[in-house]
Amino acid sequence: MLVIGTGEAGVSLVRHILSHPEYNMKVVGFLDERGQDIGKSLVNPRIIGAISDVEEIVGREKIDRVVLSLKERRGSTPIRELLNLKLAGIRVEDVHNCFERLSGRISLEHLSPSWLILSDGFKKSTFLLVAKRALDVLVSAILLLLVSPLLPVVILAIYIESGRPIFFQQTRVGYRGCEFQLLKFRSMVQDAEKEGPQWAVHKDNRITRVGGMLRKARLDEIPQLFNVLRGEMSLVGPRPERPIFCSMLEEKIPFFNLRHSIRPGLTGWAQVRFRYSSNLEDAKAKLELDLFYLKNLSVMVDLAILFETVKVVLLGRGAH
Repeated sequence: MLVIGTGEAGVSLVRHILSHPEYNMKVVGFLDERGQDIGKSLVNPRIIGAISDVEEIVGREKIDRVVLSLKERRGSTPIRELLNLKLAGIRVEDVHNCFERLSGRISLEHLSPSWLILSDGFKKSTFLLVAKRALDVLVSAILLLLVSPLLPVVILAIYIESGRPIFFQQTRVGYRGCEFQLLKFRSMVQDAEKEGPQWAVHKDNRITRVGGMLRKARLDEIPQLFNVLRGEMSLVGPRPERPIFCSMLEEKIPFFNLRHSIRPGLTGWAQVRFRYSSNLEDAKAKLELDLFYLKNLSVMVDLAILFETVKVVLLGRGAH
């Protein structure tokens, strides 16, 4: 792979590739926009030439893939040379597309609104939305039927250990920013937030003994199937956040409100690919995964995520 340009997005992409040897990709180097810093090391591969020499370098180094990461595209993109390379069978792609395909996420670093507008994906046809809703209703009804024998046991266990309330209701932000009451079996002590709203963290001392077992088996999430049947949630989508956290995250993370363009999910791409979110950096990383899901939305993707969720539940990964 050859990186055309020395933009920070390209440097970040190369760092990602170097940290994942399983990609089996070799980055030969960077090409400088003006050819002034040849020999300078940016990460591990160095600047090996100027953009104007791209065709000669591609031939000499036997390049298979060219990635564009220019600091400024206007006036510096070698259009004719890139067209010749593409017609010669060399893969030419944008740095954001390359990172997305390799990592399964859309990097927020240096991401521009124009890329989101012009990129393929982010399509939500009426047929897709109807099919997704039908899948939600069918699977939720089947799951409720399957787990119904367990419900009295769960309710009794919560009541014996910590009394009422059995269910926990919390305001969350859903589709198009509308608020709704998310349902769960209560897994924390009563008055868990008497000192104010806070993110749940790993080994949270507010979690009860029964609550810990429910969370490990994901049984505390069962009441959210009623949220799905009511149309407030989907089986698959970005996890809904609380209004106070949404306000904070929208101020600090670009494009955060895009996750409200579909119904929030009981599970999602971020849930099966990332650990439990407990701070701002985690929320940013999960948004990158949510954007990837929004861009590639389909019923087949939903089915794949549901399958991965079953594996996560059975293996007990990520439960707190």
